[in-house]
Amino acid sequence: EGCDRFCTYCIIPYVRGVKYTEWLDTAEFHTHVGIYAYRAGVLDEIARLPQSSLELAESLEQLRWLQNGYNIRVAITDCPTIGIGAGNKCDGQVLVYADMLGMNKGFKPKFLRQYADLHSIITDAVGRYVADVKSSDFPNENESY
Repeated sequence: EGCDRFCTYCIIPYVRGVKYTEWLDTAEFHTHVGIYAYRAGVLDEIARLPQSSLELAESLEQLRWLQNGYNIRVAITDCPTIGIGAGNKCDGQVLVYADMLGMNKGFKPKFLRQYADLHSIITDAVGRYVADVKSSDFPNENESY
């Protein structure tokens, strides 16, 4: 009771014979908030465990703990689920503003929708500023005390 038995990135349960878009109407699903608390001794123990086969398959370190007999206590909460790249069924979404505004050239993970190209604007503005300083055009008389 109240213990996790398996962790996965996959949706559990997989509802056979029902369209994916109708799953929420046919089964109970829970999201993972992801708050862990440890006793210092237990954290030291699990940190020393070798990676397990399930952990390697799913890239979830919690599976190493479960395969080695450790319990992970779970609880159901009304806490809203905030996602980043987790789909539109979450209660809210998070994006890093610098990524959303296109400030990091070349950074475009699948979950990112870019709403501007500030990298180009900032690069151009900084370049013009440097040129004005080097040419002694900035600051001019109107911009000085």
